[in-house]
Amino acid sequence: MKKSNLLIFFLFTILIFAKTDLYIFYSYDCDHCQYLLEGRLQNSLKDQDIDYHYYDVSSDQNLKALFRMEAAIGKKGEDFPEIFIGNKMFDSTNIGSKEFNKYITSNPADISIKLKNILSIANEYETPLWTPFKESKSNTKSVISAKIYMAYFFTASCSHCRKVDKMLDLLKKKYNLEIDYYDLPKNLLLLNELEKRFKIPEKCKLGYPKIFIGNEIILKYEISYEYIENYIKNTKDSKPYWRDIKINKNEGKCIIKRFKGFHLGTIVIAGLIDGINPCAFTTILFFISFLTLIHRKKKDILLTGIGFTLGIFLSYIAIGLGLIVLIKNIMFLDIISKVIYLGMAAIVLVFAFLSFYDYFKFKQKKYDEAKLQLPNYLKKLTHKIIRKGKNVKNIALYAFFTGILISIVEFACTGQVYLPTITFVLKVPDMRFRALLFLIIYNIFFIIPLIIVFILAYFGFSSDKFNNIYEKMGPSVKVATGIFFIILAGFLIILSI
Repeated sequence: MKKSNLLIFFLFTILIFAKTDLYIFYSYDCDHCQYLLEGRLQNSLKDQDIDYHYYDVSSDQNLKALFRMEAAIGKKGEDFPEIFIGNKMFDSTNIGSKEFNKYITSNPADISIKLKNILSIANEYETPLWTPFKESKSNTKSVISAKIYMAYFFTASCSHCRKVDKMLDLLKKKYNLEIDYYDLPKNLLLLNELEKRFKIPEKCKLGYPKIFIGNEIILKYEISYEYIENYIKNTKDSKPYWRDIKINKNEGKCIIKRFKGFHLGTIVIAGLIDGINPCAFTTILFFISFLTLIHRKKKDILLTGIGFTLGIFLSYIAIGLGLIVLIKNIMFLDIISKVIYLGMAAIVLVFAFLSFYDYFKFKQKKYDEAKLQLPNYLKKLTHKIIRKGKNVKNIALYAFFTGILISIVEFACTGQVYLPTITFVLKVPDMRFRALLFLIIYNIFFIIPLIIVFILAYFGFSSDKFNNIYEKMGPSVKVATGIFFIILAGFLIILSI
């Protein structure tokens, strides 16, 4: 065999049997790190021959090694975990992506000697540990005696803040650094005052976290270990001037109230719009006209209204709680969270376009050509469910269970507003922890149109009059829905950043 053929055979053998090394930096207190590293990552790469190397960033040495690794390849990770493979780094936003899997299957060469030298000072684990690393006392000694003050603004929903938290913990161990932590929106007024002093442009006010130190403000994408450390080393005067800023408490309460009220208003409007959604409204009208045709008494209409409304209310609460649990369980993984919000924003924009399309169809009285409505087979199903109650004696109980069944069927249509609204609630920090309260508020306003219709029907309002009102208000409802969808899409896009 020729030497060239032997060489090719030798190289081919190496490629086949070569292992791919993954150098994984994670945090023991990071939920989605645990989600990824407790089998999910390995299962997705089970067909690959891989060696896993784990480094918990609760170790100061490991965190320093991570910063040096990032500097060496010229790329910073957004959030943990961060995985180094060959000459590339993947963070939580792209681990598991097509690019990630494709790069691994290409059998990349191992990391450079320079990166291996950096890793030689780090503490490696064979498997990820979910308890904090205990530093020796010698590693926690402060090297500067002069006290440095810092104000740190963050939000509970900020994924990037997790990495900054670790960075600041490390700096506090090394330097005499005193940090004032300010969570948002609670400290929104103080942040506004500081941003005014530094003349921060509007486009830079969206991102978090923000750091104030000495005469510097460090914005989200400027925050780095080296930048802060250099400032600490070179600063001579770092007073906590933000502590002396006098804030008008009443004004502060008004701003926070407006902040919360703005979001509460979104929930109220969403509930009302969903309540007068043609999907729900046409079913109510059919129910009333059916009761009139079979000559049910006023008392039956009242009992039907109470049972039907209660059934829909409780059913939608249950659906909402299920969606909250589902979305919360998915959202802790940052990349999936961003995909959900951007994907939901795209869907909502499509709904906005279809709402305006339906507006023109309603103006032309071509109601059957509207896009955002129940499919015919679901309409027939709801009518069939209602008609089965023709000879029922306990009309209130039947109406209650009918409300539950119809709400499940109609969710295919009314969920167009409900699902994006719940997604919005779970992203706003101040609302996420009171999601159940906002869910109840949403559904109270969702059933208000329903209650009004049944009350009017009780006092003799005919189904023909309801139909006339429906035809008149239909176009306006479609325009309002379209505008609401555009605003909601804007919120979802901003919150995904």
